[in-house]
Amino acid sequence: MTAIWQGGFVEVNGHRLHVQRTGGPRPPLVLLHGLTSNAASWTRAARVLGERYDVVAYDARGHGQSQRAEGPFELDDRVADLGALLGALGLDTPALIGHSMGAETAAVFTARHPGQVRALILEDPPFVEPRPEPTPQERARREARLASFRERVSALRTAPPEDALRLAREVNPGWRGEDLRAWAASLRDVEEGMFALFSRPPHLEWREEMRAVRCPFLLLTGDAERGGIVTGEQARTILGDNPAGRTVHLPGTGHNLRFDDFGAFIGAVENFLRRHDPAWAATRP
Repeated sequence: MTAIWQGGFVEVNGHRLHVQRTGGPRPPLVLLHGLTSNAASWTRAARVLGERYDVVAYDARGHGQSQRAEGPFELDDRVADLGALLGALGLDTPALIGHSMGAETAAVFTARHPGQVRALILEDPPFVEPRPEPTPQERARREARLASFRERVSALRTAPPEDALRLAREVNPGWRGEDLRAWAASLRDVEEGMFALFSRPPHLEWREEMRAVRCPFLLLTGDAERGGIVTGEQARTILGDNPAGRTVHLPGTGHNLRFDDFGAFIGAVENFLRRHDPAWAATRP
């Protein structure tokens, strides 16, 4: 079976969010994308996971086909949107998989709503350590990196599709064409104001949030030298604080683990769900 998205819109907290799902009488599994991405980035994963789950993915405010953010869009807003979306769709005790910004949203929602999530998978969440006030030189380097990123994104957003795909391949030469097209397309759709979130102060309470998670969870990490955020030390700290967790490091991947090595990513996800999600055995492919 090949999972096929069914698209639609849901009114959530005064915003119209675009939702895609595979459907069917299966237990729910909700996928949350990262900053500047959208629900379509999960298509390859949905083809596999849709064999056992009703896979639901949605465009966060300001992303994809969802309504523009129209003002501040903070972590609390994202957590509230997720809760309201689950209620609107009648998704009882889903499993959650989130990447980056979406992983942060999923982790905090799970911590703040015990008993409402069946299992949790985090793909390189933006868990960073407190840092001293940057020096003027460090601030200048950070601003230069952000400006360079924005220039690349601007080129992708305005180039003809074939040029955008070429530029995307230059940035991520190891990605498959399907993933490159999804990434390039998501950058065209994201609201310009979303890029300001890259320079916002990070959420530093992740250690306390992860201690509060009560369902089984999996933390997936990549290599720091390739852009991975969560370090091995952080992963060990999280597991030392909470016995409900597991961690898997995927060598050779960076921040976008499932694009860098989809086989390793989906293998780790399925292995975890097979062992720790009680709904895994509820349906058969």
